[in-house]
Amino acid sequence: MHKKDDNLKDALDEIFDDDFIEVETKDSNEENIPLIDRAIFTDYELEEEKKEEQLKQSDVNVHNINEKPVNNEVKDDLATIKNIPKKNHSKINYKLLLIILIAIIILLVSLGVYLAVFEIEKTTVCELKAKDTGYNFSDTYMVIYKKNNIIKIKSSYVYNATDSEFTEQVKFVKESKLPIVINSNGMSGFTYTVEESDNMFKVNGYLDFEKMNFKEVDKQNYDLFPIAYEKIDSKTTYSSFINKLKKEGYSCKNK
Repeated sequence: MHKKDDNLKDALDEIFDDDFIEVETKDSNEENIPLIDRAIFTDYELEEEKKEEQLKQSDVNVHNINEKPVNNEVKDDLATIKNIPKKNHSKINYKLLLIILIAIIILLVSLGVYLAVFEIEKTTVCELKAKDTGYNFSDTYMVIYKKNNIIKIKSSYVYNATDSEFTEQVKFVKESKLPIVINSNGMSGFTYTVEESDNMFKVNGYLDFEKMNFKEVDKQNYDLFPIAYEKIDSKTTYSSFINKLKKEGYSCKNK
C-alpha cells in the first residue's frame, strides 16, 4: 500500500480497535489507485456521465422542436412578411428641388421688380369706323406707352368715296385736315404725311412725345391754331388720352 493508505489504516485501527479489515483492490491487472483518489476519480466519472446524458437530452429536445409543425398563425405571418412590397430605394434629390424652387421665386420677384421699375412698352389701338352708301372712313390711333406716360402716337385717317355723288366730299375732308399738317410743320416731335386721289384722302400722323418741346406745345391755341387732331399738351397722359377717345366713340383694345 501507499503511504496514504497506511496512514488511513492506522487512523481506522484507532477508531475501531483493530476490528477494521483491509480490503484488497481489484485484480492485479488494474492500476493500484489509492482509495481516496479512487473515490474522487469515481465522482468525476459520474459527473461526466451526467453531463453527457444532459447533452443528449438537449439534442433530443431541439430535434423535437424542429420537427413540430408550424402554427397556422406563424405561417400567415411569414406569408404577410413575404408579400410586403419592397421599398423604393430611389432617393429624390430634395436639395436640387429646393434650389430650383428658390431660383423660380427669385426670377418671378426680379420680373415683378423689372416691370414695376423698368416697365416695358405697351400698345393700345383705338379705332373709329363708319360706312354708308357711297362712302366709308376709318380713323385709327396706335398709342405706345410705358406706365401712364405716352411715348408715341401713330394715327391714320382714311376717307373713301365709293360713289360719284360723294367724290366732292373728298375736297371737304382735305380742307378740314390740312391745316393741322401745316400748323405743326417744323415743330419737334410732329410728323404728318398726306396721300390723296379723286375719290380718296389719307393723312398719317406720327407724334413722338419724347422729342416734343412742351413749353412750345402748351402755348398753342387749339381753337385758332391746332397742331394735332386730338388736343395734347404736357398734362396729357395715356389714361386721359384713351378715355377721351372712348367718349368720342372709339373702340380701344390692348395689342
